[in-house]
Amino acid sequence: MLLMPLTFQLTIINHETRRKGVERTIITQATVEIEEPIEEIEGVSTLPEQNCINVDELEIPVMKSGEELKPTVREDEPKPKPWVEVIQGNRSLNRGMAVDFIAPTFVNSKAEITIDESDVSEELEFWENSIILFALGQSLSMNAVKKFMEKTWNFISLPELFYNDEGYFIVKCKNREDMELVMEQGPYFIYGKPVFLCKWTTEFEMKEDLLRVLPIWITLPQLPLHLWGERSILKIASVIGKPITTNECTAKKLRISYARVLVEVDITQKPIETVDIKDHKGKLMEQKIEYEWRPSYSQSCLKIGHDCATKKVPGKKLVQV
Repeated sequence: MLLMPLTFQLTIINHETRRKGVERTIITQATVEIEEPIEEIEGVSTLPEQNCINVDELEIPVMKSGEELKPTVREDEPKPKPWVEVIQGNRSLNRGMAVDFIAPTFVNSKAEITIDESDVSEELEFWENSIILFALGQSLSMNAVKKFMEKTWNFISLPELFYNDEGYFIVKCKNREDMELVMEQGPYFIYGKPVFLCKWTTEFEMKEDLLRVLPIWITLPQLPLHLWGERSILKIASVIGKPITTNECTAKKLRISYARVLVEVDITQKPIETVDIKDHKGKLMEQKIEYEWRPSYSQSCLKIGHDCATKKVPGKKLVQV
């Protein structure tokens, strides 16, 4: 006679009487292996005896009254680390990159550093699909911007996000296509505040560029069909500022009621509302310019977000009776 190990589920029922005569039933299941005697069959191999267990020697755990079930935790399962532990040792020498000394060049007793193309090629490639994000009059957290991207930019892969102490974010898109899709949409708002986006370049400076020159969508309503060519649209948009891109409907002539162009506009200047055009036949016409959104700017205090020349209409005072 041979012993064959069998596996079955063992259910243990334990009754416990709690206060006020309420009875609680605790059911515990356990997987148990026992030996089952079988007859040796010709042509069927049997397991060695060391792989079998004696059911008489098997200890089955029984739940005691008042004992709580505890979840099984794998010892080899990694536990999430808190942020404090993640950045711990950030200044450790063996966690940074090894650096060497490069002798500087002195011109008129002053050090002058020359950066070659090879010195910046990797960084230019790393940041080439990046966008500068800034919300006027709003101090945003990393979490707020991430939620905004997840909800508003769900048509692209979630970009990487970086924060600068000057109050703006750098959004690093996965590829150029994602970056262009983000720039084509908009305008965007976070907590009711306008969000400004502009493509990152090596010439970018927060104070000089972002607070004065802003990317704004303009429309050219009822633009004549023979002026829908690329050069014609660019010539018109260049009167407003530096053209960045058109939307898809304009590029493919899908909606001919108006042309739409994203233009870098100097908001410290008075907005241009019309432009005179002389066509190929010498005909002179006036083209209207519309801004989808434009921030107010005060010529008195030179600040964005309000206009000192605009008089506020006093609201009615509420009198509590």
